[in-house]
Amino acid sequence: KAGKEAGVKPILGCELYVAPRTRFDKEPKIDTKPYHLTVLAETNEGYSNLLKLVTKAHLEGFYYKPRVDYGLLKAYGKGLIVLSGCLAGHLPRLILSENEEEIDNLIRQYIEIFGKENYFLEMQDNPLIENQVIVNTRIKELAKKYGLGLVLTYDSHYPRPEDSDVHDLLLCIQTGTSVNDENRMRYL
Repeated sequence: KAGKEAGVKPILGCELYVAPRTRFDKEPKIDTKPYHLTVLAETNEGYSNLLKLVTKAHLEGFYYKPRVDYGLLKAYGKGLIVLSGCLAGHLPRLILSENEEEIDNLIRQYIEIFGKENYFLEMQDNPLIENQVIVNTRIKELAKKYGLGLVLTYDSHYPRPEDSDVHDLLLCIQTGTSVNDENRMRYL
């Protein structure tokens, strides 16, 4: 309501974790690094499907993190808009591995599940990260090749600069570290 009053259209979504194999696979060193995927509700049905995905990720796919798999995405993909993800997404990881056959297979799979009109390739503007520059260059080429839209996003973790300290404390709690630990995970 506050967003609408300020002239901002709220878009409900979630960054999901996608299991490398299936959500039921739980083998150390294989299934502990899920892919990031940005999923947005386009319609009320999409919002309902997003809730189902998040619920099943927690109840069926939890292994270090709540995970979905491609079977769930296919079953509950209607009414959703999907972005290819940040550097931790499946497509960016494949781009960095330079596996062209797998890149093509993955893009075709997402187009099959969501349609060209609801699958967008995601770019983030951070020239300080060398891999981001590599991925962005390839993402532009793939968008043109497949006729897919591009979306520019930014990896933000809190809404206002003054929320930085609170976010830092929450991250310390989540990772079991201390604000006094110089080597802790941190977002600046």
